[in-house]
Amino acid sequence: MEDNALYGEFDWLGVHIDINKNNSMRSVEASTLHELGHQELASSTTLGMLDFLIANISKLENDEKTKRKLDQLYERIYKSTINVQESFAVFFELKYLEEIDHDEYVKLRSYYISTGTYINKYRFGELLFLFKNSNVEENKCAVDAMRTIAINAMNINLYELALLDGKYLHIIDKKLDKYNANYRFFKVIKYIENNNINLAELDENSISKIFSILQLEVFKNFEWNDFKNWVTESLLKPLNLKEIEEYVSYQRDMDCFDELLSASAYVSNRCKYEMKKANTKEEIEDAFRNSKLLFVDDSYDAGNAVLYLAMDIDNKIVFIFTSRCIFVNLFKYIPITFTDRNHYKSIIDKEPLFANVPALIDLADMNPNTINFIYDINVTEYYIEELNDRFSIIFLKGMNSNIFFHVSSKSNVFILEKRYLTHMQCKLDWWDDIIPLEHKQYFDVFVREHE
Repeated sequence: MEDNALYGEFDWLGVHIDINKNNSMRSVEASTLHELGHQELASSTTLGMLDFLIANISKLENDEKTKRKLDQLYERIYKSTINVQESFAVFFELKYLEEIDHDEYVKLRSYYISTGTYINKYRFGELLFLFKNSNVEENKCAVDAMRTIAINAMNINLYELALLDGKYLHIIDKKLDKYNANYRFFKVIKYIENNNINLAELDENSISKIFSILQLEVFKNFEWNDFKNWVTESLLKPLNLKEIEEYVSYQRDMDCFDELLSASAYVSNRCKYEMKKANTKEEIEDAFRNSKLLFVDDSYDAGNAVLYLAMDIDNKIVFIFTSRCIFVNLFKYIPITFTDRNHYKSIIDKEPLFANVPALIDLADMNPNTINFIYDINVTEYYIEELNDRFSIIFLKGMNSNIFFHVSSKSNVFILEKRYLTHMQCKLDWWDDIIPLEHKQYFDVFVREHE
């Protein structure tokens, strides 16, 4: 979102809510719903998943030739879906606020109207009639109906197309009723307005009838395996890319509590660091001596090399260097070493001694795969640290000398405790014997810091 609005983002690791810019629990909740709305449309539709996949490939791949091939394709897909994505996300959060906190609802609605970006650019203004004389009791039904309309608009038959032959780019602007989600969505919205239909009274069958009346084809329900097979053959293999799971984290059959839990937290306005390369042994040793944090990233694509970011948080400098082995004997010079769950296993595969290095491992989004991971590493106790009155960090102690952590809203931490951690012990004190408390303070500063 923009400027003084609610803040969050949805990327290949899931939904993330800004720690600093959401200044109340209401804004945290509404922002979470906004981003979960994006996640729902991405994980339930062919166009949404294709948009999501290509965006993530561009972020995660370094090959400029591949990126250029995808740029034009992504631009067309993005432009044909963004109005649906943003209109549904805003509708979702406003209907939630309208039901539970009218003052916050009025404030946010006024913001959207005054700034105009969502109202005009993303055409949310065409949905404002659905808020006139709305019945609070009907809001959940209205959101469910709007979700179905958005999914039907975005779930189109892509499987008859070969993405890289240019056919899709050629027809997307000529067959709007079949391939353009924005056109399909707002044609249905206009029909509802013109016929004075109560959105909350629409179910899946009646919505399908409207699509049929308007001669808008409704594709079958999204199936992950069908999409995976098609996109692998038409996009990933021709471009020599990785398997689809390397770019998207697809979750199915999540209930409402698991969807909420999947939202983690981040700091969007973190202090800027100067980047310096450390090439020689002397430069690397110097980076270790002056840095308080070391981030280990196994995504570096150079044989068996591992990418390191040594962070001098006092002088705001990041030293970048790579190695074909982990400098286990040098870890003692840096108070805190950390990485994320997605690279944790492959790092240990390359250097088993990393399992014995006292390190913090970011769990990122708390999806069902993460829950299974927590059980697999035999977590038996956890510790909660408050960041502010809206967010906390939950630390979990597993096998070996690593401590895993997850940053999330306080309400989500509460859900996580009651839903998945009831058999574990909540510690009152930090594991000082693994990572001394005076060392952890550098990590705390790094997480909390903002401009």
